[in-house]
Amino acid sequence: MSGLRTERNGEVLRITLDRPEKRNALGEAEWEEMQRLVDELRTSVELEIVVLQATGDVFCAGVDLDLIAEARKKPDGLVELVERNGAIIEALGQLPQIVVVALNGPAIGIAVHLAMAADFVLATRDAYLQLPEARLGMPDVMHVHALEQRLGRGGVLAFTLLCERLTVTQATAAGFIHREYVDMAELARGLEALIVDLTSVKPAVRREVKRACINRSAMGGTDMQVRAVRSVR
Repeated sequence: MSGLRTERNGEVLRITLDRPEKRNALGEAEWEEMQRLVDELRTSVELEIVVLQATGDVFCAGVDLDLIAEARKKPDGLVELVERNGAIIEALGQLPQIVVVALNGPAIGIAVHLAMAADFVLATRDAYLQLPEARLGMPDVMHVHALEQRLGRGGVLAFTLLCERLTVTQATAAGFIHREYVDMAELARGLEALIVDLTSVKPAVRREVKRACINRSAMGGTDMQVRAVRSVR
């Protein structure tokens, strides 16, 4: 049984990580459900906003260690696991919907990349981001270029090699986190306010701006602007 709960309210889909006994670590059932949801969202014309949130006081402790241990039993098992999970995260970042991640606590390991795939990240001030993989003998370079642009060479090496924590205040200053809140109650209110603001924008406009953001080969300019205006007429 998956530890992901989903709730749909109009054009908003909420996905809640609900495995507090595992600090919301993602096991095989959760990854399979995430894959199913991403596949559904790719073609959905009804859902416009996706919220990824969690129960408890930890957002996500990364990949379930049991899943990693099982993957290590096969010659290429770990590589296959990284490829599968990475593809799901990349697909999440390419969705036409606006994706919002609400960090109620620490985001560790692959949870950092879940957050980086989002369009908006909200967080409580006691949350933090951490990549511990180097200490476990495995490099984590999934978003290294984006990280270096924001943190600089020394900052990204401290984060990915020395496994230093990135506080919410640091992440906000670097532009990873959109807004920080003093506690869970304020985070919940801020999340609802953001949803209201987003739903006040015409869906076609939201999708066109999102499309422009994820089109990494595009440099902007008049042609892009003309296409954008035509698409929402």
